[in-house]
Parts: sequence; structure tokens; C-alpha cells
Amino acid sequence: MPHTLVCLQVNMQFLGSYLCDLPIRCTIVLYLVNSIGCKPQITYVPRRNGSYYMNGNIFCLKCPAGNFVKKDCVISYTQGICKMCNPGENYSEHETGLNSCLTCTKCRADQEEISPCNITKNTVCQCKKGTYCPTNSTSNQCLPCRSSCPAVQVLQQTCNSTSDNVCVPVTPYPTVYILVPFVILVVTTLIICVWFFCRKCGDGLIWLPKIFTKCLIHEEDDSEKDAKEKFLQQENKLYMRNDIAKDDVITRTCSIFVDLVPSRVFEKFVLELGLTKSVTNFIKEDFRATEEQHYAMLFQLSRKEFDVNIWLSKLAFIKLDNVAQEISTRLIEDKLFERSI
Repeated sequence: MPHTLVCLQVNMQFLGSYLCDLPIRCTIVLYLVNSIGCKPQITYVPRRNGSYYMNGNIFCLKCPAGNFVKKDCVISYTQGICKMCNPGENYSEHETGLNSCLTCTKCRADQEEISPCNITKNTVCQCKKGTYCPTNSTSNQCLPCRSSCPAVQVLQQTCNSTSDNVCVPVTPYPTVYILVPFVILVVTTLIICVWFFCRKCGDGLIWLPKIFTKCLIHEEDDSEKDAKEKFLQQENKLYMRNDIAKDDVITRTCSIFVDLVPSRVFEKFVLELGLTKSVTNFIKEDFRATEEQHYAMLFQLSRKEFDVNIWLSKLAFIKLDNVAQEISTRLIEDKLFERSI
């Protein structure tokens, strides 16, 4: 008597969590399914999405920390070819789907190395003794600690790698004694502004709104505007060297930007370059390490259009001229780019 076999779809997420905990049990289940002539349609849903990255429409298993993806997988939920980072040269701190390791940071001349770079951890640098770099600084330069406190103050905290000597008054003053001189200074400044501009314009109090605008709001002068555009001027442009492969130049350039652009303004920087907020959020979910997130953002930008001069001009636009200059010098010293002759 003929009969009809009904083939059910097998959900591998359920099968993997319940039936396939043991290889023998999973083999028995698949044997029973195949023995009745049923070809199951397998739908696999990874339980640890953070362990995978997207290669087109394919889910590839990330390489372990200390490695990079030399070749992407071609079958979903498998791992491609991983290769170990070069000790002392580059690293990957967490599981990664990047096609290269991150370049180890080189301590500057005003810094000292407190922890060397290995394949799973970047170099740790700090300012040398007697200097410091504030954690909220945009220049990343080490500054000399103040030699002593003023006569009316005493040392509360000694200078360290991230903070200058902290001085406090010898005796705490009541708040009123501090507030009154400040109020007097502000009122005096406003009176001087009103007197000067009213005297200059000769139209009395009708100019008060403009007076306060000019006194209290900083207007950017032409020299500041010129500074923002200096990296797009012909004589300052950088040109990629012809004796190095373009992919290698892009990889090393991205690493230098990740190393030198302050983390707190990095997302603002890539958004200025045209990366959308949704893409940055997707990258943050896909990579745990901050350095890997920043590298992936720049690599995404470089795939569309790569012009290091535009990247440098955007740094100048967000008032990081000194960082842009430091990166320019580094790109030339590493023989990746050269200036026009």
C-alpha cells in the first residue's frame, strides 16, 4: 500500500542545543531521517552571533585573538584560513574578522614603554617622569609638570603620567569670597564692552545685542579658516608612492590613523568623512575592541574612495591640526606617501 513521507525542516539551533550535544546522538538522528528517504532542509542559526562576521551574505567564524583572516570562508558557519600576527609588529586583542592585524603602537620620544606589544595586546606607553598628558587632551603630547605651587597654595597631588601637580589654597576660602571677585570681574568686563562699542557706534543702547554677541561669542577669523584648508592646498598634498602596493598603503595608513587620532573624537571624524551612524553602530556590534572598531570604520571608508588628503583636512576641520600634522609626518617617515616637489 503506497504511503506518503512527510519531510520536516530540521532547525539546527534546536537540534544543536538538545539532540546534538553528543556526536553519537546527532548521528543516530540524521541516520533515522535519511533512512526514510527524507532530505532535511537544514536551517542553522548561530547561538553566538558575536563569533561570526559577514563575508557578503556568508557567516564566517572569526579567527581567534592573535590572528587575522588570511582567507574568508566560502561556506556559512565555517572558519576561513587564519594566520598568526607577527610578534612585536602587530596584534589582534579579540576574536576578529579583519583581513590584517593592527599595527603595534610605537612610543614617542617623550614617552616610555611600560608594556611591550605581543600578538594579543598593544604596546602600553605613558609620559616620562616629570611630564604628563591629560586624559581629555586632543594633542596627545606630554607636557612638563609645574615645578612648584604658588605661595598661597600647597601641593595636594603629585604629578603623574596623566595629571599635573594639583595645588590647593592653604586655607579654604568661603564661597562668597570666591564668587564676589568673579562677579565683579564679569560685570566690569561687560561695562567696558558696552562703553567701547557704544562709543564707537554712537547709537546708544540699540547696539547692545551686537555688543554682547561680539564680546561673548568667538568669531572665527580668516587665519583659522585657512588653517582648516591647508591640507588641501597643492603644496601640502601627499601623494602615494608608486613602489608600494595600494592595499598595503591603505592598511598601514588606517593603522596610523587609529593609533594617533584620539578615541573620544574618532567617531565624529569618520562621520565627517561620510560614514553613516547605522554603519558605525553595526561595526560596534561586530567588533568588541575599540581599535578594531576604528580600523573597520576606516577600512569601510577606504573601500569607497581613498584620499588621505581629505582625511587630513577633516582632522583640521574638527580642530585637530596638530594630529593631522603628526600623521602627515608619520606617513612620510614610513615611506607610504611623499609631498609634491
